Amino acid sequence: MFRRIILPIQIVVLLATWVSAQSAPVKLEWKFTAGEKYAVTMIQNISQSVTIHDTPMKTSNSTTTYMTWNVNKILDDGSADMACTIDRMEMSVDIPNQGKIEVDTDKPGNNEGLGKQFEEMFAPMINKSMKQVMSTSGKISDVEIPENMFGGMAANPMMAQMMNPKQMGDMVTKSSPVFPTKALAVGDSWEQESTSDTPVGKMHMKSKYTYSGPSKSEGKDVHQVDVKSEMQFEANEGSPIQVTVTDQDITGSLFFDVKSGKLHSNVMEQKMLMTVKAGPQEMKQEMTQSLTGSFQRK
Repeated sequence: MFRRIILPIQIVVLLATWVSAQSAPVKLEWKFTAGEKYAVTMIQNISQSVTIHDTPMKTSNSTTTYMTWNVNKILDDGSADMACTIDRMEMSVDIPNQGKIEVDTDKPGNNEGLGKQFEEMFAPMINKSMKQVMSTSGKISDVEIPENMFGGMAANPMMAQMMNPKQMGDMVTKSSPVFPTKALAVGDSWEQESTSDTPVGKMHMKSKYTYSGPSKSEGKDVHQVDVKSEMQFEANEGSPIQVTVTDQDITGSLFFDVKSGKLHSNVMEQKMLMTVKAGPQEMKQEMTQSLTGSFQRK
């Protein structure tokens, strides 16, 4: 009889211990070691439709960027001084009246016309190292980008404005979520805001991060953080171009490996409806975008 009572009590204690372990506050913190290298793969898929005078024009674009993160040294505060190198880029774009264009920086010289222009835009970016400092909370600073890295964009004025060392440095600095210094319990949230200059004005981004607790990603034990973002544009003074976001849904999740102190993977989904006015002309743009990333030790 006594033994039959003890067994249920043991089960209750074990369950209580398991629940406590699952819901215990956890600190999300990057851990760096000098000399370590990571393979970072980013996949971006964009589908958009631009309507001018009731005539829609649809395009789609898929870009995969392969990078290597190389931790050069660890600073006194635990931050990592690292070099980020673009090893390879693949792009598939479907443009009306142009058909599908395939570009792979590992296989140059396979295109003519617009495809060749894309090859020439990407070529100077390959094997160039961007320097940055990343803190244990994920804050990126001291970004240095080679001046000639985006030289291939010079022939395209719009791309030259978007992809230059200053713009890219600003983008990289604001690209990483910064974790709170305290341990997080399930349901804890924090906000992050940023403003970036773009060719059509200032882009304001406000994101809310919520810690969702232990999770699994590709069979690996990770901790999940969900994100919900809002984006708005502010036209430059005197600019003839006005961009208004009329509807949007930007959500995603990141999966952090606490044991290794590294981001394991992330995913972001974005749906937006925008109205673009350029003088008397008005365009309606509908865009769907997905962005996934993976981080693997080399």
